[in-house]
Amino acid sequence: MKRIFASATLLTAIGTASSAAIIAEETFTYADGNLKGNGSAVDPGWGGSWGAIAEDAGTTSAQVIAGEVAAGTERQRVTRVLSTGQGADGTSVFIGLDYTFSGQNYTAFELHQGGTDDGQRTLRLASTGSNVLQESNRVATNTFLTFSGDEASVSHRYVIQIDFGVGAAADKVSLYQDGVEVVSGVEAAIDMSFDRVSLAAFGSTSSIGVTDNIVIATTFAEAVPEPGSLALMGLGGLLMIKRRRRS
Repeated sequence: MKRIFASATLLTAIGTASSAAIIAEETFTYADGNLKGNGSAVDPGWGGSWGAIAEDAGTTSAQVIAGEVAAGTERQRVTRVLSTGQGADGTSVFIGLDYTFSGQNYTAFELHQGGTDDGQRTLRLASTGSNVLQESNRVATNTFLTFSGDEASVSHRYVIQIDFGVGAAADKVSLYQDGVEVVSGVEAAIDMSFDRVSLAAFGSTSSIGVTDNIVIATTFAEAVPEPGSLALMGLGGLLMIKRRRRS
């Protein structure tokens, strides 16, 4: 998957000649071992390395295996802060990632707004007995979509779109799976602003959703909705060039 993603990203870069729409990107190209401590503020879009939230630290960090986050430990959450928080009125943000639900209760990819407490959570793509996209804090939980059971063993490219409302208008959330919209513009009950992402595992066994190729961007295209389709787009472009040379 890493090789396909890299090719798709290159094709996108060639097509746009600019990556200005990308806010932050994480491909987990680290040596096998603990995720915690990897990355730095030098990396574009990030304010520092991956770290553990104090009360959810667990005994070890989530584990990088062959260039993706593929394992973790009971009760732990690792988080990485963005250099620039997202949530300005009237803007939109697209969060793309390759994700495989673990089937454990519970593992998640999450967006947070400040603090170190569960109550600050804004949005999560999670296995919580079932697979869900939901907003949650200590006041309320709203589930936008519940996935079918077989999703626990299937990897997909997800893109979460957040449209931040103006003034008192509610923020809206949409979700794409492999380029297909499965949740469309659902109004959120809580503020969707976020300034960090996290990966969590709170099951009874060592398990975390397999995660790779996180892209946070201001356009859908830059979030790479589906690497395979982008590769096909790039192939189509090459064929067009070849035809022009023949003519």
